[in-house]
Amino acid sequence: MLSYRLSGSMRFTTRRLFLAIAVIALTIGGFRWMLSDSSRFLFNTGFRVPLGAKVITTGDSHGGFHGDGEFHLVFDTRTSTIDKWLVQPPPWGNPTWLKGPVPGSIGFHAKFGTDGVGAHSVDGINYKYSGDEQLASLLSSPDIWYAARERQSDWHNGDLLIVDPTANRIWYAEWDF
Repeated sequence: MLSYRLSGSMRFTTRRLFLAIAVIALTIGGFRWMLSDSSRFLFNTGFRVPLGAKVITTGDSHGGFHGDGEFHLVFDTRTSTIDKWLVQPPPWGNPTWLKGPVPGSIGFHAKFGTDGVGAHSVDGINYKYSGDEQLASLLSSPDIWYAARERQSDWHNGDLLIVDPTANRIWYAEWDF
């Protein structure tokens, strides 16, 4: 076993370096793992998960040195909550909610805890989703409303919030790839 002795000033420097690395890691995104799912949803969207909401699925695959992965939260809520949200401005400075379907350039990034979907287009405008059937159906639906935020070019990092009034379901995903 290798052991060594550090002088008093060297120990102080080592501690400061460790503390600096920890602060940087938390600043870059480590704080997200300290929030509950509902707190993280509120922090990222500005909307509260309503009392009585039934969580369908939630998860976080972020990890590793770069923190790549996806956080998702899907829950059912009351019609009154859906109606209230849709008359409020959507998150992230979007002026209005957008009517579905979700463009393939955005939708294929969000997996919502599934195996995900692929998006195929012949003309670069109209997309057809394939893969997870429920997710492909949701993203293709003209009955949904959504807001999206691109946090890096080509949607490498982003957020997607979908309101499905037909099912009274909210879908949220935040991805970093």
